[in-house]
Amino acid sequence: MIVSGGKNKLYFGDNLGILRQHVQDESVDLIYADPPFFSNKHYEIIWGNGAEQKVYEDRWKGGINVYIEWMQERLWQCYRVLKDTGSMYLHCDWHATHRLRIAMDDIFGESNFRNEIVWKRATMSGAKSVAKQYGRNHDSILYYSKSKKWQYYPQYLPYSKDYLDKKFIYRDENGKRFRLQPRGTRSDEAIDEFRKQGRIVESKSGYIQIKFYLDEMKGVALDDVWLDIKDVRTIQSDEKWGYPTQKPEALLKRIILASSNPDDIILDPFCGSGTSIAAAERLKRRWIGIDITHLAISLMRHRLHDTFGSELTPYEVIGDPKDLESATMYWGTPCLPLANPKKY
Repeated sequence: MIVSGGKNKLYFGDNLGILRQHVQDESVDLIYADPPFFSNKHYEIIWGNGAEQKVYEDRWKGGINVYIEWMQERLWQCYRVLKDTGSMYLHCDWHATHRLRIAMDDIFGESNFRNEIVWKRATMSGAKSVAKQYGRNHDSILYYSKSKKWQYYPQYLPYSKDYLDKKFIYRDENGKRFRLQPRGTRSDEAIDEFRKQGRIVESKSGYIQIKFYLDEMKGVALDDVWLDIKDVRTIQSDEKWGYPTQKPEALLKRIILASSNPDDIILDPFCGSGTSIAAAERLKRRWIGIDITHLAISLMRHRLHDTFGSELTPYEVIGDPKDLESATMYWGTPCLPLANPKKY
């Protein structure tokens, strides 16, 4: 089991059993989960030479009730291992968001629902954008805390040029840009403090305004609609690893920065191509990754070593199959180690 100061861990196998056997109660600070979406599709990884290899199947005999029962077992385990100050982000889309929201309400409690984050993946174009319904172009990320003691650190977006040109129209003697804002309901004590700092502009009639400098502003506080991060699968990007459901590292970095501190433990029970693991490593967090396909585990290992080289934090791979039979035990088709995978 992972303990303070222990190595990062990458597990091969079914996350239900691994969570039960290997992750302690209340030991994880943040969980990001990107499970199958109930899409009724099968997915392949595509290599640089055009070769395809099956990764996993997102088809459920018995329908959505079977899928939700399968998810509930794993969500309960996520709840168990999460600290009271921890949070969970569950990534899903229109196929099952409504049912997963109900499941999360039951497990985490309705009062611990924080947000449904809407991530717009890309700009729609072509036939899908003119079909006989609105284009489906966003994922939902259900954000829950375990208790009322969760940690959260606001994130900010840069101001637009239009906003800057309209608001920060003044410059001081040193050329620093600032805006003027009325005193509003600020107390006399607060105004006296601003006056000591040389920030008060007062008219002859006594109308008071306060200087706020651009270089001191954090930007626009991020809300729950995210339009600025593009899906790496739809644009030219050095991040692409050919994994069919890969998410952009910027998305995971934002979540990790908002809900954890350096050296906190990040858990991804469906880690696929390892974007959450790479983001956690980059941001100096500890991590636990779990995936049921050996192909994903092999890809993650190559991604970590290719990205971080000699600066990669030591980690263990647990449950790595040693023969073909072990590698095929979950899906029935070979998921062999990759001799020399590369991005495309």
